Amino acid sequence: MIRTLPAAEILSHKHTRCLQGLSIIIIMALHYVMQTDGYPRFLNLPASIGVAIFMFVSGFGLNESYKSKGIYGFWTKKFKRIIIPFWIFTLLVIPFRAEFTPEWLFNNIFFVKCDFWFITFLLRWYAAFWMANRFLCRHKTTALALFGVANVFLPQLESEQAFSFFAGYMASRHIGSIRQWNARKILAVGLSSLAVGMTFLLLKEIHCVRAFIGTLPYNIILLLIKMPLGIFVITLPYFFPEATKSKILSVTGLATYELFMVHTPFMAHIDNNAAVIPLYMAFSCLLAYFLYKLDKFIAKPGNGITSAATVIYAGVGYMVICKYTMRVTDMFGYIIMSYLFAVLSLIHIMYKYKDSAVMRSPKTLYAIIPAMTVMMIAVQYHFDPMQIQVDRWSAIHNVIAALLGGEYPYMAETHLGGFASPFPVWMVLHIPFYFLNNVGLSVIAATVVFILSVRYAYGTTAAIVSAALLTASVSLWYETAVRSDMMTNFMLLCAFILYICRRQTDFTNHAIILSVCCGLWLSTRLSTAFPLFICLLPGYLRTDKKMMITVPLTIIITFIITFLPLALWDFDALTGAEYNPFVLQTRQGTPQDSVIALTAALLLALKWKGNHVRMLVFTSVMMVLLPATAFTHSMLAHGTWTEIFNSMYDITYFNASLPFAIAGIAAVSSLRASSR
Repeated sequence: MIRTLPAAEILSHKHTRCLQGLSIIIIMALHYVMQTDGYPRFLNLPASIGVAIFMFVSGFGLNESYKSKGIYGFWTKKFKRIIIPFWIFTLLVIPFRAEFTPEWLFNNIFFVKCDFWFITFLLRWYAAFWMANRFLCRHKTTALALFGVANVFLPQLESEQAFSFFAGYMASRHIGSIRQWNARKILAVGLSSLAVGMTFLLLKEIHCVRAFIGTLPYNIILLLIKMPLGIFVITLPYFFPEATKSKILSVTGLATYELFMVHTPFMAHIDNNAAVIPLYMAFSCLLAYFLYKLDKFIAKPGNGITSAATVIYAGVGYMVICKYTMRVTDMFGYIIMSYLFAVLSLIHIMYKYKDSAVMRSPKTLYAIIPAMTVMMIAVQYHFDPMQIQVDRWSAIHNVIAALLGGEYPYMAETHLGGFASPFPVWMVLHIPFYFLNNVGLSVIAATVVFILSVRYAYGTTAAIVSAALLTASVSLWYETAVRSDMMTNFMLLCAFILYICRRQTDFTNHAIILSVCCGLWLSTRLSTAFPLFICLLPGYLRTDKKMMITVPLTIIITFIITFLPLALWDFDALTGAEYNPFVLQTRQGTPQDSVIALTAALLLALKWKGNHVRMLVFTSVMMVLLPATAFTHSMLAHGTWTEIFNSMYDITYFNASLPFAIAGIAAVSSLRASSR
């Protein structure tokens, strides 16, 4: 007697996962085989059957979920599970494209003319399902059937899968009856489907029929091949129940969507070499696993803030590595992916072991800080500053040298012949490091201050997490090597914000002191206004009318006072020069960009509602939005879309977001650890 799957397990979660795993393995393997010369044409068929199985399972699973959970939160779930992962993947593959255009990005981000027809097709079915259940509940089956008919008139790939999703939906509608079928009936359904599929397959091979390739009748023939054969394959696990216990099929079935996305970019690299197919299959599985874990983390309720911070942290590092590795090696893609695997693994490990004694011990922290300090000093002094093609360090050093030498500071030039822009307070803060003959040491001091501020605000575990993330940040090591002050500025600002949040200080209780501090911070960099605005606006709105006037006046007066000695010294040089510090610090944006930035800052400031972790992450988002808006506007105006990783755009401006993202990740890890 043939052993069969228990009737109750027909189209169970285990069964459908097995089918999904089987479908994606077939699709991947045959897509790769198709990249070799002389492959048999009939191999196109199994790949299409795999797509039919996947669509069937998607329709079945979606309706099963609807029966238990309803339509509430439908698009939120799809946004997290389908759209966000696709957006992340799209951004990841940009550096690997031979050509990049805004049209390509627009078409993919908004699914207008997506590179992945399958994802667009699936989303259209999701939309049809939602509308049918939302507005046509009494006639939803008819509506979905008509949508399937409409798909028959689409191009071949969509047309031949016109009813695959609908078939899965109908199976879910009648699952109670299906699970009462005996082996004879299931066998009859499977063999009948096989007979239909093979009949039309043979019909398709007739020479006179093939003359109609690309027409509607031919597409209907394909439709009657792919779905029936797909149904035949779906019935097979019933007679081979051991297949549902396969760990390979079960694991691949979990990450089917991710595997579908990630395997396609590798197809071009097969280059008619069948021997590398197993390697790229394995690499696709590894990449899909990490993307799946990230997707699951994003989709999990309550992880939205942490996910945003993680994406920013990894994304900024990704851009920096892209920019500099693609200049020196054709293997930059592997370096980038290895980096992403490393940082995501690091974050995962720290979250997993956040309750361990090592992560809670101050000894761990006080071992990391000196080690980081020594390594940063070693890296910094390894490079001759005069040979560095970044002049942020000399923009500070030469200005201070001119000031102490009795010359007007803003007339000084950098070692690359550029103009200096540091504001007065930022100059003063670097004077001690100037006397140490290395203003770049400020980044090391700021790193230590930042880590200790995280400990003050959120405890030892959070400080260890922040130290580990800083150590793994290529941006920090880049800034250390070139003696840049971008991250320095915002690590110190983030430390200040952490301090006042921990002390519960705002404009309602320390208005004047805080206003003076804000004016001083603005005299380091104008862009510090945005983190301060997001953090302090809620408190400002709770003050009385008198303070609403006093606070901005105090900030402005303090800011002006810091420039007063320089204005009295040479007002024309301060304000009238073509490259005065105010011009240099605002040259990246336009008035339109400022309107967008201020609107975004206002919305973010009003949305964090007393949640300091959310405020940190919102601030990180803001500091990404600032250069992104300016760069996008510039690229649109000049048509320089392919120049994003070249010298025309200084992507290190994105580094300003990292301290806030790191603090947010660290805070969440600490809060979750303490809540256990």
